[in-house]
Amino acid sequence: HYLLGLARYAQGDVPGAASALHTAVELQPDLSAARFELGLHALHDLRYEDAAADFESVLSRTPEHADARCLLGTALLGLNRSDDALRSLEEAVRINPTYTDAHKKLALVHYRRGELEQAEAALEVALATRPGYADLHKIRGDIYMHRGDTGAARAAYARATSINPDYAEAVFGSVIAMRREGRGREADELLRGFIATHPEDVMARTLLTVDRLPIPQA
Repeated sequence: HYLLGLARYAQGDVPGAASALHTAVELQPDLSAARFELGLHALHDLRYEDAAADFESVLSRTPEHADARCLLGTALLGLNRSDDALRSLEEAVRINPTYTDAHKKLALVHYRRGELEQAEAALEVALATRPGYADLHKIRGDIYMHRGDTGAARAAYARATSINPDYAEAVFGSVIAMRREGRGREADELLRGFIATHPEDVMARTLLTVDRLPIPQA
């Protein structure tokens, strides 16, 4: 049933896959691999409570499972349980000190808590292992924006978009930074270039039409 569930996910049959995996767990409650897959798909569907329960089940049998620790932290963050998320992610990096995604998520937790120095420290560790990870540069840009350093923020967002030119959030960060610096014309040119290749992006078109409205702080 576990293998059948994987096969059905690969075929795009999500309900059939979930049914097969649930059957696998019912028949063999200690089958952590099936629980882990259920947690992954619950997390993908933003069903954070279900995901947390699945990853906690995996960890009750394999407490040194770094991926389950990291993903549990992600689910807990989705539930706004930042203290618990922080503990889970710290355990993930204890188990695997070079776990880039866990360090990235640690940075996000600290950033959302306003703990900017800790967020930067986590980012530095992640960047040391994966300097070409666009998400890390985008988060760094957000931290600089929070501090009011728009020049450093623009540089970080530019680095993110140099790695991934389709990274909309980094483009929007650059636009907001430029506008705060009074460089509205450049910001509009950047937006128009992005819209030319992504005409379906509603947020980009909205930003272009509200250039004279106050931009909220990041």
